[in-house]
Amino acid sequence: MQISTCVTSVEPPFEKMSEAPAPPESLRSEAARSVRAALAEDLGGEGKGTEADITALLVPEGAIASATVITRLEHGVVFKSHLNNVTLICREPGVFCGSLWAEETFRALDPEVRLVWHVKDGEEVKENQVIAFLFLLFPHNRISKYFYLQLLLDLSGRARSLLSGERTALNFLQTLCGTATQTRLLRSALPPGCNTLLLDTRKTLPGLRSAQKWAVKCGGGENHRTGLFDAFLVKENHLAAIEGGIAGAVRRAREVAPGNKVEIEVRRGGC
Repeated sequence: MQISTCVTSVEPPFEKMSEAPAPPESLRSEAARSVRAALAEDLGGEGKGTEADITALLVPEGAIASATVITRLEHGVVFKSHLNNVTLICREPGVFCGSLWAEETFRALDPEVRLVWHVKDGEEVKENQVIAFLFLLFPHNRISKYFYLQLLLDLSGRARSLLSGERTALNFLQTLCGTATQTRLLRSALPPGCNTLLLDTRKTLPGLRSAQKWAVKCGGGENHRTGLFDAFLVKENHLAAIEGGIAGAVRRAREVAPGNKVEIEVRRGGC
């Protein structure tokens, strides 16, 4: 899902989901690990905070700021007010995912940053859903304008903290919203009455396995094996090196790890 690129609004043929899933508590430690790695890339090393953001240091240390993340059907401009009120724009409809990673980003930088969510993971995000009235503040005048928008998130806290964490949080949100959205589109494409399960794979971004598998769940898909350790998936390359073909592979798998699921990759199948 694009946050900074302006596109024309198109209603995707989403299949309606009955209820947004709640993230398991075990995901929080995984999210914290991913966030630590992402912030280390941005701030130049593990354990560094806003003091490592040399551009944020230009902002007075005690400055307080607020930000709102929204969807909005408006072409061309990201508005930033004179008083540190920032509007970040999500320009495409889709399926929302990634709140836990955004929370952990700001928690790692500044536990006092306050986040108020207006959407849950797994919920559809649409343009033109809510009418809101915004005041845009500029140095010499005050301009008010109506927008059609959907509120996603309100943040408030130290300006340096919001500025330092903004891009990392949005990177997680963009990636996970995109994964959830594409999963929902694929699920909606399954023919009626088909009992096929939409499963994910191990082809995830390095370090984001748990995050993207959660996004698949939010989009209506199901998780396959987590990695190479929790299930067998015997492919053509394995069979070429295993004595006895498929039968030999299954027999050997039951000897190696008898409690794990054994799957054989096939070339063709159907509903």
